[in-house]
Amino acid sequence: GAVIAVAAVAVAVPVGLSLGRGSGGRADSTPPVVASDSPLPGAAEGWRVETWRDLTLQVPDSWGHGSLDQWCVSADGRGPEGLAGVQRPEGFQTLVGCEPQIGYGVRFFDPGVAAPDVLGARAGEVTRFEPVDSVGALYPPGAWVGFTVTDHAGALVVAEDRAAARRVLDFAASVDVDPNNCWTSLDTTHRGEYLDADHLSICRYGGDGWLQQSELLSAEDTATALSEIGRGRVVDGSTGCAGTDDTQIVLGGQFVVTLTDQCRQGNRIALSGTLHELTERDLYWALSPGWSGGLDRSVPLPKQLRR
Repeated sequence: GAVIAVAAVAVAVPVGLSLGRGSGGRADSTPPVVASDSPLPGAAEGWRVETWRDLTLQVPDSWGHGSLDQWCVSADGRGPEGLAGVQRPEGFQTLVGCEPQIGYGVRFFDPGVAAPDVLGARAGEVTRFEPVDSVGALYPPGAWVGFTVTDHAGALVVAEDRAAARRVLDFAASVDVDPNNCWTSLDTTHRGEYLDADHLSICRYGGDGWLQQSELLSAEDTATALSEIGRGRVVDGSTGCAGTDDTQIVLGGQFVVTLTDQCRQGNRIALSGTLHELTERDLYWALSPGWSGGLDRSVPLPKQLRR
């Protein structure tokens, strides 16, 4: 893969440590930053939060991650009802040719680029899909389909029952801070404003400055993560060359891992201004379930990613 994991650009998780101001995103693509109230409450039991750009919603915990149009090559072999998933535009795309073409789950999309075929339904509505011919059908027969949009993001919902589709759409909202305490735009002046001492937030941003994915660790996982992050040996170097043109993962508002070695000094993570070698444990916690991407062989990728 051409992408190399690497140099972190910020500071430590403890709130008492200072945090330097970053450079922000590119002028032509940086999303707007506006004041926000406190984040929305977290998901109910049995559900989890999924966010892309400024659109946040909730999906059943049983739903996985992956392309909705690749259900026919899934490991469970149960068909489109086997395991619903959550798909983001940044994920790998391949032409598989499943029938029906799209399985169950949520597919985020950029409304300025493309919109899904929603059978004539308006935003916020759900409608039942009954194909005239099962051959070449777009959705599974009997599926409930709907969509929601904000100014900058959209989400197609395909569910087995109306109640599930309705709930996903009912909890969709446009936000600038999501329920996982992640700002929907990459702006270092905001890091740390919604820190939770017991739950570590993991926020992944793209090169355009938008939030791609967020996660809130449990109290138990947070304690373990904080005991393992930034434990590599101390190394010399500088983070002065690091920018925001590539994927960045912000942990706890302050640790930052940038998935490109812009400084050409190897894989590192900065902890309160001190550089440490990036370890597989750093990446184990930084890469949320559903992450997909390429990494150089020199990157200490964990043997197994979190699921």
